[in-house]
Amino acid sequence: MIEATKQDQAELLQIGAFAKAAGTNLRTLRYYEELGLIEPAGRSPGGFRHYDRHQLERIAAIKRLQQLGLSLKEIQTFMSIDRTSSNHVAERVDGALNRQIALIEDRIKAMQHDLAELRVAKEKIAHCKACDVTLTPDNCASCRQDHKPLHPVIRALL
Repeated sequence: MIEATKQDQAELLQIGAFAKAAGTNLRTLRYYEELGLIEPAGRSPGGFRHYDRHQLERIAAIKRLQQLGLSLKEIQTFMSIDRTSSNHVAERVDGALNRQIALIEDRIKAMQHDLAELRVAKEKIAHCKACDVTLTPDNCASCRQDHKPLHPVIRALL
């Protein structure tokens, strides 16, 4: 690891400031470093980690991938592009981008399905509001109005 010079240190963030700017904590940053997801740009003479501001983008990307449901191990695979070799780097980055696009498209499909289910449940609850029976799983196992079972989303909320 490179020791940061005084001039470089002016452009770098100490780990605490970097964690705050990234919206995370020191423990998470150290864990990401342990996994090889990030690497300090340098260290002070006292051994304190310093990070480049551009690494905030990397933290944001890690968070986005986690929100898509990827484990940190999977994120390691996405981000393990050998920057020292120029052989096929563009192809590997393109492949990683294609995998991220596919994940987002899958998530969008799942969210569209969830949204459709919630809309059906909302229509069903409109019938329930007009009913004189108290809304419970026992009372509404088979709706008196449409003779359909209670929607699973509504049942889960009761």
